Amino acid sequence: MDLTEGRAGESAGPGPGPGPGTTASRAARKRAAEADDAEASLRKRMAGPSSGKAGLSADQEEINRKIYEASRGSKFFQNERIKDAETTQRIAVLLAKRDDALSRISLDSPEWRAIEKKIDLRRAELEATRDLSRQICHVDADQFYAAVELKRDPTLKGKAFGVGSGVLTTASYEARQKGCRSGQAVFVAKALCPELIVVRNDFKAYVQASSDIMEILGSYDENLQPASLDEAYLDITDYCTQHQMTAEQVVTQLRKEVEEETGLTVSVGIAANKTLAKICSDKNKPNGQYDLPHDRDGIMQFTETLKVRKIPGIGRVTERILQAVNVETCGDIWKQRHELFLTFGSSIDQLLSAYLGLGSTHVRPNDRRERKSVGRETTFRPTNDLEQMKAELRSCADQVEKDLERTHFKGRTVTLVAKKDTYQRFTRAKSGNTYLHKADDLYQITLSLLLAEIAELARSDPAAKLTLRLIGVRMTHLKDLQPPDNQIKKLFEAAGSKAPDPDQGGRPTYDREQDDLEEALRLSLLENSPTRGIDLAHEFMAAGTASDRHTPVLEHDPQHGGESIAIPSASSTHKKIGGDSSALSTGDDAVRSPQKRSNADRSGPQATSSSISPPRPKVAEKQQGLQFQHAPAPAQSVASRPIPAPEESSSNGSAIPHSTACPICQASLSFWSNAELNAQIDACLEGRGHQSFDAKDSKVGRPEQDSALQRPAVNPSPAARPRKSQTVDEQVDDGKHASRAPQRRKSGKEGTREKQQGGAGTLDLWLQSRKRTDS
Repeated sequence: MDLTEGRAGESAGPGPGPGPGTTASRAARKRAAEADDAEASLRKRMAGPSSGKAGLSADQEEINRKIYEASRGSKFFQNERIKDAETTQRIAVLLAKRDDALSRISLDSPEWRAIEKKIDLRRAELEATRDLSRQICHVDADQFYAAVELKRDPTLKGKAFGVGSGVLTTASYEARQKGCRSGQAVFVAKALCPELIVVRNDFKAYVQASSDIMEILGSYDENLQPASLDEAYLDITDYCTQHQMTAEQVVTQLRKEVEEETGLTVSVGIAANKTLAKICSDKNKPNGQYDLPHDRDGIMQFTETLKVRKIPGIGRVTERILQAVNVETCGDIWKQRHELFLTFGSSIDQLLSAYLGLGSTHVRPNDRRERKSVGRETTFRPTNDLEQMKAELRSCADQVEKDLERTHFKGRTVTLVAKKDTYQRFTRAKSGNTYLHKADDLYQITLSLLLAEIAELARSDPAAKLTLRLIGVRMTHLKDLQPPDNQIKKLFEAAGSKAPDPDQGGRPTYDREQDDLEEALRLSLLENSPTRGIDLAHEFMAAGTASDRHTPVLEHDPQHGGESIAIPSASSTHKKIGGDSSALSTGDDAVRSPQKRSNADRSGPQATSSSISPPRPKVAEKQQGLQFQHAPAPAQSVASRPIPAPEESSSNGSAIPHSTACPICQASLSFWSNAELNAQIDACLEGRGHQSFDAKDSKVGRPEQDSALQRPAVNPSPAARPRKSQTVDEQVDDGKHASRAPQRRKSGKEGTREKQQGGAGTLDLWLQSRKRTDS
């Protein structure tokens, strides 16, 4: 409404009060309608993200009203109101964009016809990707956490109970009938169901139960894809063919086997793709199954009336936005396709896929390289007691250490995750160039972030105290500690070829896995060698905060939900750690030093321990203007093998070169420098065999033989010798790092390009040329 029109009506002069047809009356009715809409929207939002779960009460309107009344006046209520208002504003912007476009385009205009043509073309392209040949299953355990607790304590049977502490992880079906559900605050759940029993989480028991279920599922599809502890995707097409069974028969057998062996039940959806299978697994819960016909007409009929909220990835916010453009079901997507295109642009592809019932049919184990973080969080009653916060933080750090060790990862960005008593969530992160996994280090870093947050609040408001209801620890920018040669072998197998046989001169086939293979080769030869000192946490924080080095800057980090993350600037100096000079630089600018791996864990010929040479003492060497030091000793595999004493040498008294196995053909290589190693791998990749680099005569990648750069003495200093009691990782981490002069922080691509140009060997150049050739 035009505000000037309202003011004109109000200042119309004396006379009777505003009647039902006056501008003021219309404005009042509009405001009342907007208020009602806002309350209805908030009431629906208060139902929570799990309002579509199976087993909930049929009278959702009444449940929503009770949740609304139970929450009114709480900090949770106020936070939800703010978020709902933000969604309302976002919708207004989108609708304004749509209305502006519609005002400039008529239904018979060339622009409108062009939109129709583009949508029809895109639909045809998406339709061409439809695959109806696979039998995809989504297996979902019924009330998993509650079922595990029920198995442990049979007295809970038939009772309304939930699992969690401050927030419910899940609720029994009896509690769901009263309106309780996962993700719900306990105080709200108890308002809905006063007799609710709350059982604390026992994640160890849940992990064991999940492992038992996954072991059974693996017998039906060894390439099953776990989606969480209680759900997984399977492709049973081959199993059905081999055993001459229908998908319905296989799933019935699978469900029976899980129940008999674990005492838990699962519900299964069977469909042509993963998206539809997940939707179908919720159709006949609990302990049921649903098979969607594998034909286009049947699928289109199924999606026509399917609520958009049932589509994986569409939550309550997206649902409300779609409702604003009159989209309630997947069938409405096609009816409103023109408005959706004008509102969302190219994002309409995802909506069209939902309408057509399309989805991925590729079921495979989760790729370790896709993992972005490892973390733990815990909720508790709101508190400003620092000692309790410390205790909860320490518990989370201990759990993250166990998770990192179990999954074989380290990380270099530590994040404090917290939620205030106002339900506002925030994160604070610290990045360094050292990869960490120990609980002591994680705790010290996150504690420093927590104390900094408390201090900042005190500076802004001395009377205020930081009150939290959730705290957690998250590790990102992960480093995979599994042997790279195993990764390479898997990549060969995934590419449809076997690892090459060195005796037959075999070479790998490069196809769709080319980029992954190149990255694996890089990781096998060039890994960050972490700076190891007496106090890792102290050095880690010092690298990011010490004023005599550099001042942290705040940068936008999408991996932390858009939060500002403290990232050290590129300016850095050297610091003595354990008597060694090491560069304290940020991750992108850190110079990688090669970690040579032995033959112990490779499938190729095994090298004896005597063939593994000791590390060469430090020799200053210039290569393309970059100052660097020699790499540390060759890294052993998981099967730790003895390393010969450093004083071992050749018969003529000269030092022995480095030795490792070729990551391509497993042949034993001998080299003095990274350039020699790259040259030999390049020759292998090009099918020319391995060149011989004589320790005396070869000058490839070797220093000039002048008085200042003579071959090192036979006996290195004691500091360079690996201690007998050291583990393999410690021997590697004690190695000296290459250093780089302080410079501005580079972007990812720019930093990578500089590394390739500054210290690139022939492997790097070959990889670049392969990419150019492939493109």
